[in-house]
Amino acid sequence: MQTLLFNHDDVQKLLPMKECVALMETTFRLLAQNRFTQPLRQVVKLPPVPSAASEKISISASSAKEALASVVPSSTQQLSPTNVLANMPAHVTLPVEPPRSYMSSKIITVFPQNRSKFGLESHQGVVMLFNGSNGQILSISDAAEITALRTAAVSAVAMKYLLHISEEDQAVVKVAILGAGTQALQHTHAILAVLLAQQDEADLNKKITLKRSKQRIEFHYWNRTHRHAEELAREMHTHYNKSLNHHGNFAHATLVFSAKETVQEAVKDARVIVTATSATT
Repeated sequence: MQTLLFNHDDVQKLLPMKECVALMETTFRLLAQNRFTQPLRQVVKLPPVPSAASEKISISASSAKEALASVVPSSTQQLSPTNVLANMPAHVTLPVEPPRSYMSSKIITVFPQNRSKFGLESHQGVVMLFNGSNGQILSISDAAEITALRTAAVSAVAMKYLLHISEEDQAVVKVAILGAGTQALQHTHAILAVLLAQQDEADLNKKITLKRSKQRIEFHYWNRTHRHAEELAREMHTHYNKSLNHHGNFAHATLVFSAKETVQEAVKDARVIVTATSATT
């Protein structure tokens, strides 16, 4: 059987945010039913990266042993608190007849300074899916995009059950997002996937009741670099206005995206606050 390969663009096309939110909700239900085997992830902290790591290096076979020894951490070498290699295995048995089971493992690296230093994503890796009956590998997918989608989708599932909007304050829903990177963008999509869902869909769970003719959803972004918050607000405004103009999907709501100078401004009167940043001040 041929192993399927899904790159970044494939994952985007095949896993829309709305469907990802629904899948995460189903996943939590299966987890509660003890259908998952999911050990704690294994995380390897990596040694500091040499300054010449971005340069192409050519070494001879005779010096390979020396080169390897130079990058293996010794007992006196301090490990990096940020750069890591992680492995996240899992096994699930689906409640279908006949029963089907699958195994997966996400192997990913996290290098927070990648974007500023090398123009690369901070999270890179693959998700491998196996047949749980015979161990056959079924697919290998881009982990960065799956991670970005899944993280935001889980937040949206939590919001769906925790956010209660009364008749009095349903006209305006304010969302504060602290950060302006990948997770800020994906959380915008995930939150809107829930807030803009059709009222007759089962995944609304009847906990969020919105009068769409009056609904106004405001996203307030804050970032340490204010310019990045402004850029994200403009990007989301363009994206959703284009969707509205071409498809009419959001005719029942007014969407507002703005950047705020301070955290206090961003979170003022917010019903939902997303911390998608590593900033501590």
